[in-house]
Amino acid sequence: MSHLKFVVIVGLLALCVSSGCRKKFSTTPGGALDGTWTGAIVDSVLGTGNLELEMLQVHSSLTGTWSATFPGGVPAKTGTLAGVATVSNVTLWLSPSTPISCAPSGTLSGTLSVTATLVGNQLAGSYVILTCTGATGGTIDVTR
Repeated sequence: MSHLKFVVIVGLLALCVSSGCRKKFSTTPGGALDGTWTGAIVDSVLGTGNLELEMLQVHSSLTGTWSATFPGGVPAKTGTLAGVATVSNVTLWLSPSTPISCAPSGTLSGTLSVTATLVGNQLAGSYVILTCTGATGGTIDVTR
């Protein structure tokens, strides 16, 4: 490599480091959605329950876990979370640990597809889930 190319590369790297470009390309957690979110889930079949989302944001990607509990002896639902976030719009996929069994024809993933809006520390929106009898849905309203 020529001396001039070396000087230019070192100069650009020094400029980048001094201007904070490391933050732009960092994969360190610390996004606006990081943390534990709790609140209500209102399901069109199961009624009103409690929802907890544990999220980690890296850039626009979200990962984590979730759990939902409903009254009346309904078993708790738990699973993994994946999603995408923009400034105020959030799309989540809540995949349960146990798929939905549709005997005798098979199983469905049971993933809730959530579309929500972030306002301050409140995340609220609606979801759709494909069940054995067709599509149903509900709403979520959680805060951190």
